[in-house]
Amino acid sequence: MIQFISNLFNPWTWIMAKREWHSQKKHLKLYLLCISIGIAALVSIHSLASSVRSSIDLQSRSLLGSDLSLKSRFKMDEAWLLEIEKKMGPSLAERRFAGMAKFLNSKQAPRLVQVRAISQGYPIYGEIKTTPLGGSELLQGKHCLVESSLLMQYKAKVGDKIQLGQSTFTIAAQIESLPGESGVLSELAPRILIPFQDIESTGLISFGSRVQYLEHYAFPEDIKQQELIGEIKAQAEMKSIRVETSMSRQERVRRLSTNLFSFLNFSAILALTLGAIGVGSAIHVYINKQLKSAAILKCMGAKKSQIFAVYILQIFLLGIIGSSLGVCLGIAIQLILPQAIQAFIPFEIQSQVNASSIILGLLAGTLITLLSSLPSLKKITLLNPLQGLRPETIQQNSSRGFNFIFYPICIISTLLLTTLSSHNTKTGIYSGITLIIIIFCLAVCAKVFLSIIRKTPISFMPFTFRQGLKNLFRPNNQTHTLIISLGTGVFVIALLFLLRENLLYQVRKTTQDTNPNFVLFDIQHDQSQDLKALLKKAQVPILQEVPIIDLRLRKVNGLEIKKIIQNNSSLPKEERIPHWTLSRTYRCTYQEQILDSEKLILGDFIGSFDGDFEQERIPVSIESGMMEKLKVKIGDTVDFELSGIELPCVITSVREVEWMQMRPNFFFVFPSGPLNEAPQMQVIVSRSEDPKSTNKLQTEINNQFPNISFLDLTLVIQTLTSLLDKLSIAIRFMAGFSILTGFVILISTLKLSQDQRQKESILLKILGASKKQTQLILLSEFTFLAIISTNVGCLIAYIINHLIGTFIFENSPPIQLSILLISNVALIIITLIIGLINSKKIFSSPSLEILRD
Repeated sequence: MIQFISNLFNPWTWIMAKREWHSQKKHLKLYLLCISIGIAALVSIHSLASSVRSSIDLQSRSLLGSDLSLKSRFKMDEAWLLEIEKKMGPSLAERRFAGMAKFLNSKQAPRLVQVRAISQGYPIYGEIKTTPLGGSELLQGKHCLVESSLLMQYKAKVGDKIQLGQSTFTIAAQIESLPGESGVLSELAPRILIPFQDIESTGLISFGSRVQYLEHYAFPEDIKQQELIGEIKAQAEMKSIRVETSMSRQERVRRLSTNLFSFLNFSAILALTLGAIGVGSAIHVYINKQLKSAAILKCMGAKKSQIFAVYILQIFLLGIIGSSLGVCLGIAIQLILPQAIQAFIPFEIQSQVNASSIILGLLAGTLITLLSSLPSLKKITLLNPLQGLRPETIQQNSSRGFNFIFYPICIISTLLLTTLSSHNTKTGIYSGITLIIIIFCLAVCAKVFLSIIRKTPISFMPFTFRQGLKNLFRPNNQTHTLIISLGTGVFVIALLFLLRENLLYQVRKTTQDTNPNFVLFDIQHDQSQDLKALLKKAQVPILQEVPIIDLRLRKVNGLEIKKIIQNNSSLPKEERIPHWTLSRTYRCTYQEQILDSEKLILGDFIGSFDGDFEQERIPVSIESGMMEKLKVKIGDTVDFELSGIELPCVITSVREVEWMQMRPNFFFVFPSGPLNEAPQMQVIVSRSEDPKSTNKLQTEINNQFPNISFLDLTLVIQTLTSLLDKLSIAIRFMAGFSILTGFVILISTLKLSQDQRQKESILLKILGASKKQTQLILLSEFTFLAIISTNVGCLIAYIINHLIGTFIFENSPPIQLSILLISNVALIIITLIIGLINSKKIFSSPSLEILRD
């Protein structure tokens, strides 16, 4: 080792390394690209993730808009709120509810929106960013702030009038961002802010309306915050009120951003792994070309350690330079990338250069370059002087014993890299294992494809196609590596597309056949008959009419909810009943039969009950998932409360609910009878075939019944598609690194095997082949390479998408052959262009000149 280090700093070593570098500098530039692209992806994501975490810490208070917020589905106890105000000072009230917004200057149908009535002075921390500037200060009189996406949809502007329920507001400004909230999610229900004092004038809040009641507080300076928070949380749990602090919101936002960056970081590591494969492949070809020179140096008296030092020095410098270029490129990308993900982050990202990201990039790039070159460098240590005179005796393959050591080192290094680059050890390990499995599957599929092609009789094919196909098995052609690299890029892009289609598959089924495509909710009992008459006049069928009654759990198996919550703390985590299942308000219904979106899996469904529930328990049906969470079974008892009246029930059946169906679904279903006369809200599910008549109907309903919300499921599908497209932009950006690395590897490999192609083409010309035939041979070789790579990548993507659909989404979406066709055509065209540009010298150089070389 000492002798090797001494040789490494010997002037002769540097002179020889410099000569080798100059002789192959064109090819070495491509090696640099392979590693720098992966390092750029890693550094940009790692640095951006650090910037996001710093931004979260700096803006922790403004993420919530206050120090502490209380949220409830019901009006809070006024006496309890007064007690909190004595300790923390007055609160700022807020109400959130759904409503239909009608732009008076537009002929378009009204749109379901989220109305927020806020008190003057909200938010306590941070600001509502608007155009023009002013934020909540603009909410004076009958003015409102409207989501920018909503203004674009209706082609509205500041100063236009908008109707909310029974009241009309003037648009004072468009909302750009709200404290701690992601703008992209507002597309499902765009936000409109109105003054708190104007709630009553809208008439949108009545019995059964889905309203969120919020109270916002700031901590006094001289108060023990943790003690007060603990006290408020303990009381709030018993009242089913959610408590959120600036610190809990900070942790929640950090958790959400970590999940996003875990996926992006996985894409970066994937690109870096491909870069390592590309570097290893390129160095393999490069070292194989230099083995004869190295053997001759041995004949001239050079020691093994001296020759090894010459090449290890080149590779070390290659790693340093490539990593440095990657770091510089990564820093530049990190300044651009926030624009792609800003819509998904509920705060302003303050980009900054992170020293740990730079160090990680430099170390990772250098070590990966050295590691990927080990199989090739090993051959230099095994050379003997005789091989300088007889190069045909040089072994091109690594020994099996070496592979048993080398591949475990690669696996450990991959796991170490994913763990270091991730801010969560568990996530890093899982990412590394997933990456190894994907690369392994791609490698196996590539080998199987090539093996099948090699053994398949091809005598029926034209000579040019046969020759092009056989060229895939040319020595040092690196076909296997190219298929893995290009296939990985195709795999990532294809999987993103398939997952997007998988998510939309269930939703899109709502527009087919007789499935509903709009839902009316918040229907008051006295509005039901008039609304049905309007639907009948419009010749719109009522597919489902669902009554909804709000109930609270009082007991489970005779044990009061308070007691269950107390017992939970002493139980192991896996045996606890989730708190939300005990404290939530259950929206229940009654029906006489099982619906199409449900499946009876246990017990007997009882559709009607005419007994006296004061003497006999009411039979109810429970959803299978809720049964598991509440730790109950058939025959167990559950007691509900309705406006102070106790409803003793017994579980008689279990249903499996298809939640993705756009219909009202419930955890608990009662039989017809006991709740028929209870205070209730109606939901009507229907379908309209003509979009124009749907818009007209929507406008009429909004004019006659302003409190009724109209949910257009077709619009939901369009919005979900738009959201997924926006999310996929950031992910595709990172996936682009993978496929770009594959193309760099393709370019470098084609350049390294250019001499072989030239000699083969000249020999074919001497044997009588025309220029057109040699061109067709090259074209067919590149085409076969692209086809194999595409199909390997798509095959793995289809398999993983099917597994995700089966075990996560619980569906079997149809196979999207369009992605296979598009990928094949696109990759064939790109590969042909790259291949022909690299092979241009084959047709332009004189044959004698090439033969002399």
